[in-house]
Amino acid sequence: MKKPLISICIPAYNRLQTLKEWLESIVAQFDWKIDEKIEIIIADDASPDLNIEPMVKKFMEKYDNIVYHRYSKNMRLSSNLMHVTTFAHGEYLWLMADDDCMTDFSLNYAIEIIEKTHFDLLICNGVFWPDMNTPVKKKPNTFKTFTGMPGFVDYLYDHRNTYQDLVVYFQFYSILVVKHSYFKESLSMYDRKFIYENIFPQDIVVYSHIQNKKIIIPDNVFVRGRTLNESYKASMKFITDFKLAMDMIEKANWLQSSKKWKTLKRTVVSWWKKTILLWKLLRWLHIDYKKNPFFRKLYFFYKKFIQNQVA
Repeated sequence: MKKPLISICIPAYNRLQTLKEWLESIVAQFDWKIDEKIEIIIADDASPDLNIEPMVKKFMEKYDNIVYHRYSKNMRLSSNLMHVTTFAHGEYLWLMADDDCMTDFSLNYAIEIIEKTHFDLLICNGVFWPDMNTPVKKKPNTFKTFTGMPGFVDYLYDHRNTYQDLVVYFQFYSILVVKHSYFKESLSMYDRKFIYENIFPQDIVVYSHIQNKKIIIPDNVFVRGRTLNESYKASMKFITDFKLAMDMIEKANWLQSSKKWKTLKRTVVSWWKKTILLWKLLRWLHIDYKKNPFFRKLYFFYKKFIQNQVA
């Protein structure tokens, strides 16, 4: 197999069914034009569920561009998210959570954009879905281009229709497709222990040294994440690390005087504080968040955005 164009890097832990669904969503897009340009790297973080490895190996029997590694000791997500990239050979890295899914045209569209633009960072449009089987509109493969963080900030500020729009870009790491050489260079600038222990290492590594880099945002939705999943059960360290990541991005990109950036940062940090406090209250009250209608109603502010994407 020649050097792949994209290495899809998945830090996996104990989510057999969602990982299987993710693999199905991507191999369904393989054809003779695509599969030789892709490698899939799964790094299993010592999952207690020993059925994950045989499930993945069934896919590996059919597709020789899937690689599986299993750690003997649990590294935790942040460490695994960074470490899985060390197995990659592709020109680009696509970081992907083990409980998300690609839309059925995203891989082909991403390859087209790479070959046209040779970008440094592709920030995919992604949405959170209660139902992963809901179809997504496929539109022409158009995209927006920016140079450096200020252009990206202007875009976010002008499109801040819902809190969810902002949260997607700074929490949802499955939307990041980054040039491998840039990722390695940026990662090397930080103390390994600091990066591996922060809950948001991808934000710090990807966004903190993007000053003169080419950034692409496609107009189509490329990734779907799950609402109401276990990853929302975070602690206050989540907020501390998130704010630290935002502060580092601000300083590295000279955004201290940007009123737009300060508005965006304040909005997203405030959103997460309220979300975390709500989780704490639900746990204290022993409320099942998946069955409680009140909690589900909190997600209605996604409704308008999602409806605009549904075919």
